[in-house]
Amino acid sequence: MMIPHPLSWILLLPTIALALLFMVPQHQVSWIRRISNITALLSFLLSAWVFVAYDRNAGGYQFV
Repeated sequence: MMIPHPLSWILLLPTIALALLFMVPQHQVSWIRRISNITALLSFLLSAWVFVAYDRNAGGYQFV
């Protein structure tokens, strides 16, 4: 499975989460934690996928 622009998504996910967190009322701590944890997990999974999918033999710029 190829995700278009994975490096951009790794950088954009925290920004999207920030926008979502601004919309959640302060007293709903469970939703704040869920959004934060899901975003961190997605960023980690995308980073791990990029690390594993990197082709050392090809070298150069990849995932551009």
